[in-house]
Amino acid sequence: MEDNTEYFNQVAAALFGRLLMDFPKPIDIKPTDLVPKKINGQKEHWEAADLAGHAITWLKRYGYIDFENSLDDKFFDVIISEKGLTALNATPSSIDGKKSAAEQIKEAAKKGALGGVEKLVPDIIKHGTSFAFAAIRAAAGV
Repeated sequence: MEDNTEYFNQVAAALFGRLLMDFPKPIDIKPTDLVPKKINGQKEHWEAADLAGHAITWLKRYGYIDFENSLDDKFFDVIISEKGLTALNATPSSIDGKKSAAEQIKEAAKKGALGGVEKLVPDIIKHGTSFAFAAIRAAAGV
């Protein structure tokens, strides 16, 4: 398996793809649904699913998604947050073209070919962070 950061980007891209296809309807999701098919072996599969669960939790903690609750191996009513949607609708600098990250991820998800779009995730996170800092500055009157 790739390093954790690369794997996080793959999981986040797969999750964003699923959420964008159903937006604004919340969905239930299992971390095992986000494990790439190229993961072989039961032990590796469960380790990858565990990391996927942590990625989902991280995305919620930092405001990119929201969910009602989780139980065992399932997250309920998962939806993209306002911050996540704003970041996804930005046009990433990591890729040529005029399409937003959301458009590119949604197109890839529809085709079932998310390979390559994980490189958009760092820009999505960066945009989300810059929006958060701008909101803090505005609230502070700076």
